[in-house]
Amino acid sequence: MKRWGLIGLLSVLILVVVVTGCSTLAGAKSDVTLRMGIVPKGNPEEMRERYEKLIAHLEKELGVDIEVYMPNSYDSVIAAMKERKIDFALFGAYSYVKAEKELGAVPLVVESYPETGIGYHSLIVTRKSNGIQSIADLQGKPFAFVDRTSTSGYLIPNAHFQLLHIQSRTFFSETRFMGSHTAVAKAVLSGQAVGGVMDDLTYKALLKAGEIKQGDLTVLWQSDFIPGSPIAAHPEMDAQLRSKLTEALANAHVKEPDAVRELGLVKYVKADRGMYQSVRNASFLIDAGYTMNQ
Repeated sequence: MKRWGLIGLLSVLILVVVVTGCSTLAGAKSDVTLRMGIVPKGNPEEMRERYEKLIAHLEKELGVDIEVYMPNSYDSVIAAMKERKIDFALFGAYSYVKAEKELGAVPLVVESYPETGIGYHSLIVTRKSNGIQSIADLQGKPFAFVDRTSTSGYLIPNAHFQLLHIQSRTFFSETRFMGSHTAVAKAVLSGQAVGGVMDDLTYKALLKAGEIKQGDLTVLWQSDFIPGSPIAAHPEMDAQLRSKLTEALANAHVKEPDAVRELGLVKYVKADRGMYQSVRNASFLIDAGYTMNQ
């Protein structure tokens, strides 16, 4: 009896240890934390909520914790990544090229949009009722940009102006930075600016939402295809972890489709440096001497 009693007691203790160990492992927090940088478009808390499902998916797939860092500009994202305060981030095409140049950022995936795929276009627009027919007609009139870090709202149209030998500081009566593509559209419609630049994704979204009507704006120019916003990583991120992160993002539309739809995307597509050569070319034109009036 005593012998079986001892064996039984040992069996119970072993079972408790095993169960407790499994429980601890199941509920354990990862000792690895990755930090993702996102520049908020609009309300930061709403932006954070929109990314919750994607972050949860990435944590599950990678077995790590992910913290979201929301600086107020892409320049701040680049600075934070340099200091290793951010491991990976969502960039615009222009800010990615800057991050690549300054610290060797590695592109992982690019956003794919419902109507335009893995890219979009920049537009120069004017209010239809003002009679402007060409870019030349905008001379001597107020013009609206998005901001100096915007690919479609600053870099690409400025590179086009450079090819036309247009200097913004003398060509337009004044240049205004509105902060968003929607704000540019509203500035043009209200007459605050006679012309402005915005992306076609926002243009189509405003039409769909009824905020502007078909025919309110005239498109004077459309750019060539611009590669979409990439998620890029610090070059010193562990290569295996970087590969797992890329796969988790690229498969998110299959494993967690709601997370991708919540962001207004179709999916993420694997990216490479070559996709952004046109943006580098535009950046070179600006850096070579053509700059906006400060």
